[in-house]
Amino acid sequence: MITNLGQKTYDAAQFKVDRRYSHGFTMSSSLTWGHAQQSTLAPWNNNLIEWGNIPTYDIRLKWVGIASYELPWGSKLHGIAHGFLGGWQVNGVAFWSTGLDYTIYDATSQMNVGLSSGADERPNVIGNPNTGPQTIQQWFNTAAFALNAPYTPGNLGLGTMHGPPQRRLDVALSKSLHVTEKQTVLLRVESYNLTNTASFQPPDNNFGSTTFGSISSTGNAIPRQMQFGVKYVF
Repeated sequence: MITNLGQKTYDAAQFKVDRRYSHGFTMSSSLTWGHAQQSTLAPWNNNLIEWGNIPTYDIRLKWVGIASYELPWGSKLHGIAHGFLGGWQVNGVAFWSTGLDYTIYDATSQMNVGLSSGADERPNVIGNPNTGPQTIQQWFNTAAFALNAPYTPGNLGLGTMHGPPQRRLDVALSKSLHVTEKQTVLLRVESYNLTNTASFQPPDNNFGSTTFGSISSTGNAIPRQMQFGVKYVF
């Protein structure tokens, strides 16, 4: 037997601006505006299908910028001076996106339908959770939720919350040093997350937890990393 247990949708609009290479500079900037939703069976009622945002996929806005610039230093020099000062190029990649969405769940079961530790059970929303201070200690308004009554599902929807925005800047500086007609030394300096900006994961979403609403993880976000490379081509 084949049963339709739900569906997923993704709607988006994309905008892009390019600057073709001119005077040593080229760039590309793109913005995606999207919304991801899904319909699933309610954990406490297999006859009820509910719509909600898709956690980890519902990123409303994402911007990516790429740029490359040939530095003018030493362009009018000759000989050894031009060899060391001329021909440098800087490349950069930056991105920014709104935070991942997530759902608030009960820390303990209220429905008595066999769900362990309140998994997939949601509390009632009684205020605006987005009026919170948006700090590491308290990302949203934790007072905007109330425990649902026993044997009664809460009125909070799926994926209604969004975590902190994500952002990063990567920069590379490179140069080709021509030793002879057939020999070249390639120099490269790279920095990932140049500004050492932390990209935090969503906060604790277990209503009733002692750390409810606080953020404790940066997930897979990397701290600033730098690497140097030299390549001899002959």
